[in-house]
Amino acid sequence: MFRGGTAEDFQALARITAQALGVFDRLINELIAAEAKIDSLTIKQFEKSAKSGHIERIEELQPKARYFRLWASYYRCLTLEPGSVSLVAPLKEIVDYLNEESKLTTIEHRNSHYQAQSLLLAGMAYRLLGSSDRAEDYLFKAGTVVAAIPDFMERHDLKWVTLFSALERVKNFRDRGQYEMAVRTLDEFQSQLPVNSPDQFSLHFALALLKGTVYRAHALALPSDASAERSQLLLTSRQALIDLAREHPRYQDEIYATLFGLLGDVEDLLQGGNSLQSLENAIFVK
Repeated sequence: MFRGGTAEDFQALARITAQALGVFDRLINELIAAEAKIDSLTIKQFEKSAKSGHIERIEELQPKARYFRLWASYYRCLTLEPGSVSLVAPLKEIVDYLNEESKLTTIEHRNSHYQAQSLLLAGMAYRLLGSSDRAEDYLFKAGTVVAAIPDFMERHDLKWVTLFSALERVKNFRDRGQYEMAVRTLDEFQSQLPVNSPDQFSLHFALALLKGTVYRAHALALPSDASAERSQLLLTSRQALIDLAREHPRYQDEIYATLFGLLGDVEDLLQGGNSLQSLENAIFVK
């Protein structure tokens, strides 16, 4: 899970996704070359390769490599400027492949075992493309597909799809300007999680960051003459992280470092520039 955060976090993600895309591109090219060689085999050589399972492995690996490359491409898109024209081509590639070429979003999960994940990925791509209605449809369906899986272990293994679809729906509501719905959906999801569980800290951290983005987006959308309400929303945007630091003392340094990195953006909204010096930032956070 990429939980967002500071500019350094996005820079790290850009480096990782660039490396991943390079690896997948090389793998796909090698698989295409290997597939081309099959056409030149003699009948005897073909039968030998088929018996060894070599041909079957190539045929299975190529669509899997393309599928996982789409995930790397999606995360690469998160590092680009929202609304950038550079986003359109890779995002359209994702939805076109999942909907049309592979049909992974429509082949029933019991047959493909990839429908839920593909619905999630397509829904996330649609959100970044600004197609909020289609995003909501796909994200909601991803969660329902997981819930309907009869096998307990598979359903358990795909809990991350349920999590991601819930978080992406919150982002979609936020992007639509439905801020109350976004907060309510997030609170409902969080109420189902274990309280103060150490192994759930990363998730609670992600939820706190996400809630902050909802309040900040709401503040930014207010008219210029609503300065009092804007200030209150910006203060509220920090509160989830501050509360989390109090609930998880062992992670306070990490939380404060993240909050410290976000304060400049908040003050930019209020002052038209970053008016807090480092010492004042630290004092405020503590």
